[in-house]
Amino acid sequence: MEAHASKELTAHIRRAWYTLHALNPRRVSASTVGAWRSPLEQTKPKLAAQDIWLDPLSILRMDVRVLESADLADILLTVLAESLIQSRTALRRIFALRHREGGVLQKTHVSVMIQLQEASVIQLLIEAVACARNARVRWLVFEFIHARFLEQRTIQKLVHFQAYDVAAIDDMVAHVPSMHACSEFIPELLVQSAPGLQLFAVRLAAAVVAKYPIAANEGLAKEVILPHIQTTLVQIAGSATADQLAVGNSMFEAIVVVGAAFVLIQNECAQLVNAVKAAAVDRAKNTTQQQKECCARWAMCCDSVLAAVEAETAAARAKFVPIEDINTEVAVPALEALLKPDKKSGAGRNGSPKPDTKSASGRNGSPKHAESSALPPASVQQ
Repeated sequence: MEAHASKELTAHIRRAWYTLHALNPRRVSASTVGAWRSPLEQTKPKLAAQDIWLDPLSILRMDVRVLESADLADILLTVLAESLIQSRTALRRIFALRHREGGVLQKTHVSVMIQLQEASVIQLLIEAVACARNARVRWLVFEFIHARFLEQRTIQKLVHFQAYDVAAIDDMVAHVPSMHACSEFIPELLVQSAPGLQLFAVRLAAAVVAKYPIAANEGLAKEVILPHIQTTLVQIAGSATADQLAVGNSMFEAIVVVGAAFVLIQNECAQLVNAVKAAAVDRAKNTTQQQKECCARWAMCCDSVLAAVEAETAAARAKFVPIEDINTEVAVPALEALLKPDKKSGAGRNGSPKPDTKSASGRNGSPKHAESSALPPASVQQ
């Protein structure tokens, strides 16, 4: 009953607000922003309409309870949209005045200021929607973001190069239709050097190509995403640093997602994983026991990823186990078996058993790589 009464009240407030807003939009919007400021912001000087135009971010320094109601969230987003338009106009007017006075401010400076400001608004909305429990509120926010991305593709690229919480990527891809355009700049995003941005880029790439499994994205996965993942993983295979483990886990998960989305490139996924496993095994030779344990975890993780890639159905695909959670009591003996193979088994040049091409065939009829069957299946599940 209380929830129903609350919805009735906010619905009345919304109708009354739009009636007043039609009569005096600037004053009503400024009063609304002032009334909804967070307790901390309430201690600061009162905001005038001009303050809001020059700093639209002030609108989002609101009481978080506003996002508990779809009616109030709708009002908030209306104020935010009109304030962004007014802010662009105000900044361009300032530029025109300064330019006539011989100032150093250039037109490109103004454009960058506007883009950075609007990208920051989107960033804050993504953070805010993660805390929203109301499905209608979430839909309204995602629709607002979608409209901004359609309006300016540059803003979309800037938001993603600044990055945001990786936990929000799946919701963004699922509920913001314009996210398909991220495939245009994913290759550029993947080559960023910061580990955090690499992790973000791989998660985004996997989510986008899985959501939109079209021919163009299959080519993107085969020619850009997988080669980048292989280059990175081969370099860091066996690492125990937190940043590189996070990147490794993210990339292994991306391989599984890509393999599930595009059956025709599962062989490429398998070859990639086997190359990473070979790098981890090779790195385990003539090293410390601690480093050997790290390499063993990586090698066993490769086996679990390979099994997931080759799984016939989603139900048969085992849940991904992070590298650091792999059981070393099982992984280390399995690694030692690879480093010291039985002479009777016919070892190859790298110390791994030669593949039996007559009996070991993959889903697509191509020979499986020797490394994929080197560990006992039971050990992968531990």
